[in-house]
Parts: sequence; structure tokens; C-alpha cells
Amino acid sequence: MSFVEYGDTIKDGDTAIVFLGHESMFPVKVQHGSVTQTKYGVIRHSTDLIGKKYGSKVTCSKGGWVFILHPTPELWTMNLPHRTQILYSTDISIITMMLELKPGSIVCESGTGSGSLSHALIRTVAPTGHLYTVEFHQQRAEKAREEFREHGVEHLVTVTNQDVCKNGFGVSNIADAVFLDIPSPWEAIGHAKSALKAEEVPIKHVLLGLGKWFKKFVRINGASYQLSGKKINRSTFPCKVRQFCVHNSVFLGLKI
Repeated sequence: MSFVEYGDTIKDGDTAIVFLGHESMFPVKVQHGSVTQTKYGVIRHSTDLIGKKYGSKVTCSKGGWVFILHPTPELWTMNLPHRTQILYSTDISIITMMLELKPGSIVCESGTGSGSLSHALIRTVAPTGHLYTVEFHQQRAEKAREEFREHGVEHLVTVTNQDVCKNGFGVSNIADAVFLDIPSPWEAIGHAKSALKAEEVPIKHVLLGLGKWFKKFVRINGASYQLSGKKINRSTFPCKVRQFCVHNSVFLGLKI
């Protein structure tokens, strides 16, 4: 099972989605000998799941039934354990478009958080691209590595536990795009520029997620650039800027 390659058959160790209805679903790790309780009764992994086709209708012990779905980044976003606030599929689709990502792209992200955006980025750049994601919080970084391994995408992502504002992404001159969703994204602009490919690449994309609030000043390379309300004085900003909002969150799209 992999989040980027569809598999027909449910196997021991897979992460599957138990679908009771549009408002009720949850992930389960399939394990031989395990059982999962639902409001319709028990699902026995060994007899009810392993070896069955994804999409199968499974009858529970009380006579009710559920569907077992193959995981996708969108389903994971709806069901993942929240370690932080997350981006949802509508936001993610716009971010992916703004960064102009495609299979083979190299992208840097910070912070990893709960991994909602990370899974979608990995699926977009697969099978030959790579995601370099930086998470400040050690436990969140370790959990993200564990999930990527369980989801069969560890070869497409590198998780680093460090402060991106101080230490950067740990890579130089390789990224096609950078996404920053951290408390002070402007403090990492220098590292973002270092991570991006060399000057022969005509357009370099950096997105700054500024959350549901907007700082009065952006500081880049020691210089301050004043923000007026939710608008930027583009004539004094050191790179081309495109501003957009998703669900009351403000993002800056920078072309460096």
C-alpha cells in the first residue's frame, strides 16, 4: 500500500479508511489478528479485511456494513490525527497550482505539522520528485517520519528537525518551489532563496503562509517593508509579489 500508488488488495500493515458515511470515517492500520470496533459491530482484520479488494463492502458483526477505502491524501486530510492546525484540500489545490508543481518537482516545506499538505505535495511530485520538509518540534518530526514510512512514501520525502529560520532546509540550489507556513515566514526568506535552484531558472516560487493575522512589517535581509492592512507596497518589496487569501488565511506568493 502506498499513498501515491493504488493497490487493489488490502494487505497486512496497510493503512485503510473505514467509511461509514460522508460524515463518519476513520483510518485503521490493518494487522493480522486485530479487530476494529464500529457502531455496526466488530471488523475482524484477518477475515474481513486482509485479502479483500479495496472498495469492498464489509459486513460487521451486528449486521451493519462499511466500505473499506484505499487511502489518498484527501482522505488522510479528513481523518488524520491533528497535531497542529492543518490545511484542507481546497487550500492545498490552490497552493499546488501557485507553486506550479508537477511530477519530478523538488519542493521545500516548513513546517511539517500534521502532514496534511506534505502528503498532497508528495503525491504531486511523485514518482521522481522529492519533498524536503522541516519541522521545529522534535516529536512532530518523528511522528511524521513514522507516518511517511507506514504510508509507503518515505523514499519521496526527507524530514528534518530544526529551526528553518536559523538553519534553513539543509539543501542548496535544488528546489523548484518553497512553501513556508510558520509564525514568522519572512525570517526564512534568505534560506528559501538558498534552497532554490540557481539563477538560470527563470521563475522561483516561494509561498508564505501568514495565518489569520498579518504583521505590520516584513523583514528581509535586514530591511523592513511596511504592510498596510492586508496590502503590500509592491514598489518597495524586493521581489515580485502575488497576494491571495484562502479561508481567511493570507498567503504571499513571491517570485524571487
